[in-house]
Amino acid sequence: MDQETKLQLCTAIADIIRDYRNLNLDVAHVEKWINQFNIDEQEIVLRGSLHLFERLYFSESVFDRFVCDVQKYFAKISIEDYSLLDCQMNGSSQQKLNDKFIRQNGNHEINKAKRNIVYLDDFIFTGNRIENDIANLFQKNNLFGIQNEHTIHIATLGYFSYGQYKLEQSLREMANGMNRKVLFTFPSYEKYRLVNNPNKLNEADVFCISSAILESNQDIKKFLKDDLIGRQDLRTRDENNSQIAFNGFPWRDDFERILIKHGIEIIQMCQQHSQCLKPLGYGSFPLDLVLLFLHIEIAQIMLPWFIGGFIRRNS
Repeated sequence: MDQETKLQLCTAIADIIRDYRNLNLDVAHVEKWINQFNIDEQEIVLRGSLHLFERLYFSESVFDRFVCDVQKYFAKISIEDYSLLDCQMNGSSQQKLNDKFIRQNGNHEINKAKRNIVYLDDFIFTGNRIENDIANLFQKNNLFGIQNEHTIHIATLGYFSYGQYKLEQSLREMANGMNRKVLFTFPSYEKYRLVNNPNKLNEADVFCISSAILESNQDIKKFLKDDLIGRQDLRTRDENNSQIAFNGFPWRDDFERILIKHGIEIIQMCQQHSQCLKPLGYGSFPLDLVLLFLHIEIAQIMLPWFIGGFIRRNS
């Protein structure tokens, strides 16, 4: 990679992420970050990062459009009388989205007993937080009543498919077990519905090392097997059939190999590290694969390792 290409790639990344938390992530920052990698690795890492940012970086404008589209969605399906929920116990994303929704669409009722209830959030990872919030409402709040039917619309930009599936199953079981007549829907953008099902690893939109790379890199294979020994099996993929995150990116195997190699180096420098710290998101059931260590915030999606190390988000 020549210097002109490197500068072009660094500039393209900086242009996308420069608004993240007012951290001034400029071209110089991107260059400083990429220079941590070996020279022969830098182009693949830059192209891989840019590929992902172009598809999955949630800017403020994306959220502005989201709250407007939520309003349009309910109007389209002839639901006009609904209440927003403000019940998130851990986190502030829901309150910020509610505020943005009201600013964009006018004053709206919150936590009122309506036939249609809207739970706004940015993204469904495992679904645990939403499940806990709804459980808390059912157990401590008579907002929904018991006899009347209600629908809770969990509106997000997108979700991990397995997290959404498990959440829907858990909420249905919870409602039935408490004799509550509640239906659940999950409106979201199709382009942000990311596959992470344990039985669909070839279609995974999350980091999942290929079996070919694992077999040809014995140091990586040994580390992963030793790290997982006695706890869970290492899952790999055989193909790259991702339709969103890695679609059209031919260097996925090398991209993952480079990141996991450096992740292992970082972990091996630590005298003690949490079991939640992985060089690459991997695991078993429920799948511990977190999309490229992507971390969704209220305003955007970014790579925490881009700022300071390969640290996996345990969602």
